[in-house]
Amino acid sequence: MTTVTITKIYRSFKDKQGNTLRSKDGREYEKVAIQTAEYGDKWIGGFGNKSNSYWREGDIVDIIIEENGQFMNFKMPRVWDEIRDLKKRIEELENRNLGKPQVNKGYRDPMPDDMF
Repeated sequence: MTTVTITKIYRSFKDKQGNTLRSKDGREYEKVAIQTAEYGDKWIGGFGNKSNSYWREGDIVDIIIEENGQFMNFKMPRVWDEIRDLKKRIEELENRNLGKPQVNKGYRDPMPDDMF
């Protein structure tokens, strides 16, 4: 997952010839293309949905970017993607703290080992 700042955004339900965009099963869809501060003047394309319908220039958003030859596409992160990223961050923080002494801030174990 990548965090980007939107500098330009383009949305359309029509192709270059003015025809309505349709999926293979005939449903209409919206194409979305964005330019970002991180990728300069490269356009990154994706599909419109409820999660990105509010995007505006200047917004900072999390997306998954895939390079496909000369094209760049984005997709919206799913809940599982976000959980995986959080798990990774927790593991990194735990590993970083393993070598440091842990400070006990007045917490007393209610059942110390020597109690029995």
